[in-house]
Amino acid sequence: SGLVLMSLLLAACSATSGMVWIAFGAAVFRLFSSYRKPLNIAMGLLMLYAAASISGLLPKLMMLLNPTR
Repeated sequence: SGLVLMSLLLAACSATSGMVWIAFGAAVFRLFSSYRKPLNIAMGLLMLYAAASISGLLPKLMMLLNPTR
């Protein structure tokens, strides 16, 4: 009945989203495979920035880097 229909709908949505994820992942891998090193460096720097921002260390780091304020 309704529960079975919702279960089938959820299964179809999950399968579709998995296939889309795989397709875009393969396309992005082909696109960025020649830029692996610069991309890894950029992503690592963005991850450090995000960690400093989330932890609250970013304002303290900015004050250390620019002590004239």
